Amino acid sequence: MTRIGRWVLLGLLITGCGVDGVVDVTAGPDTAGALPGDVIPGTVTRINDGDSLVVETGSAEIEVRLMGINAPESDECLGQEAEQRLVELVEGQEVGLADMGQDQFDRTLAYLWLGDLLVNLEQVGGGFAIATTPVEGDARGETLLDAEAEAYEMGRGMWSETVCGASGPSPSVEIVGASSSFDPQGPDDEVLGQEWVALASEERVDLGGWTIRDESSVHRCHLPGGLSIGPREERTVASTDPCWDPGDSSVWNNGGDMALLLDTSGRVVARHRYSG
Repeated sequence: MTRIGRWVLLGLLITGCGVDGVVDVTAGPDTAGALPGDVIPGTVTRINDGDSLVVETGSAEIEVRLMGINAPESDECLGQEAEQRLVELVEGQEVGLADMGQDQFDRTLAYLWLGDLLVNLEQVGGGFAIATTPVEGDARGETLLDAEAEAYEMGRGMWSETVCGASGPSPSVEIVGASSSFDPQGPDDEVLGQEWVALASEERVDLGGWTIRDESSVHRCHLPGGLSIGPREERTVASTDPCWDPGDSSVWNNGGDMALLLDTSGRVVARHRYSG
């Protein structure tokens, strides 16, 4: 079956939502490109979360971080479901690793194949992870971005309006890319006050307890109680604002990133991706 055909089949198979509004994905995107000839064979012995696991190769036990994706943390909306999805896919299974280097925690960054299925792409296509801005030379990164856009448009997983117990239509708040300042001139740490994300709304919305985040697992802005936005009003949140955890650092990557606005349930209300 072609990749397009499989995506069509996936859309036909999605007829509702599962527990906590998680879309029941029974198929996924096809592999991104041909299976590399130099994959390392091994067996998955442990799932740590929705984007990391342990593979036993026979000669070593490898801590693996799936390349090009970022699943929600275990205490975030859909975090446990993303982990469970990875358990269902590969726990105890024979897989192939394409080693792409190491992350800051000395884990092996890898693309992971189950037969001819690219697991990284399966997690993103099902809405259980976001894609991250591809590093230079990562040919599969654009495919992951396309899969994320498709999952977003289809409302799968973390992109569902009913995810994590959310109810009712999503509020009409948007991230205004044209009014945001993700890469101000000058050294990042010296222009934090000039780095901001802009929000706009068609109606009055209480933003208290909402979250703004980037594509990483690090930067989170928890908006304070009592904060609201009115109709046709634009509000900016700068990287110097006290809502950020951690604070006093640049939030938005100059080479490309994604801004997400989440309501109190963890539902994604607005999404904006930009390139460098």
